[in-house]
Amino acid sequence: MPGQKLHQLHVGSSMPKDWGGIERYIVYVTTEMVSRGHQVTVTAPRNSPLSKHLTAPQIPARLLHKYDPFILAKYLRILKSAQPELLITHFSPDYIMPAYAARMTKTRTCMTRHVTARFKSSRTKLYEKLYDGYVAISKAVEDHLIQDQIPKSKVHLAYNGSPALIPIGTTELQSPSVAVFGRLVWVKGQDVAIRSLEHLPDVHLHLFGDGPFRGELQLLSQALGVGNRSHFHGHINEVANAMNSADIILIPSIWREAFGFTAVEAMSLGKPIVANNYGGLSEIFTHDKTALLFTSSDPEKPDPKQVAQLIQSLLNNKQKAEKLGSAAKAHYEANFTVAHMADRLESAYSKIAHP
Repeated sequence: MPGQKLHQLHVGSSMPKDWGGIERYIVYVTTEMVSRGHQVTVTAPRNSPLSKHLTAPQIPARLLHKYDPFILAKYLRILKSAQPELLITHFSPDYIMPAYAARMTKTRTCMTRHVTARFKSSRTKLYEKLYDGYVAISKAVEDHLIQDQIPKSKVHLAYNGSPALIPIGTTELQSPSVAVFGRLVWVKGQDVAIRSLEHLPDVHLHLFGDGPFRGELQLLSQALGVGNRSHFHGHINEVANAMNSADIILIPSIWREAFGFTAVEAMSLGKPIVANNYGGLSEIFTHDKTALLFTSSDPEKPDPKQVAQLIQSLLNNKQKAEKLGSAAKAHYEANFTVAHMADRLESAYSKIAHP
């Protein structure tokens, strides 16, 4: 039942280097769960970004590969000692051995699925032996799990949430400014953003983040003659300042996003947003009410000209841009705070731990 206090063990032993969406999710969830009186422990590699950001009690654990026998022994010791009511995994390398240990100690298990990638049928059969329930962070993820033959009765939809961003200063950006936030990899669609500049002669594009696609993106901007208006800022720590300083936030992702922390962060600031109408993004936003969404017959190949037209329409109509931003902020406050996410997870965890 919602509100029932649970002894939870969240698994993060396969996250030694990254600080991305899944790691942030674990920190947000476990911090909130502790504040609500749940007994929470998290496993994480020693000195990892996850370990350094955690506020909940943690146990050092490092998984080397999916079938690491040493991590199985480690989790057997942890589970026998701590005796949690529910083991909760978050990242696919951690899906197998900790769950085996849980089965051996008769601990209930929950898989959190953060992506829309499909399972192989053999993997689905294995997971069905190991897991008592699943949390899907969006309807897009829920649909994939059910398509993979996971029983619908075992899948619990619990949308993500994120803390509101609080700017403490400003970032100087050339204007009019459109900002894209995210790792520079092809699935995030920064090339679509750059191509849209061909149809936005006075607009400056600001790309925040780094990654292996940076060189190709810089070459593309030069080849299209928009290099002087494509600004690569790399990784930044003060995301709130930069996001709040931009005129428009663009989310051009060309893969089926499961959810999108950038989306709710921009909403929390009341920013006007232009985004791809694809995957979890289409669940977060309503076109012409909380954002402007671009749609194409193939969402993985959006039309840069259409993207540019939506951007230009907001730049030309500041009143509409402000109205969209205000509606987005209200939608965030009513649905996508960490407290809302924890409410949904409390219900899901309780049903899985005590069916």
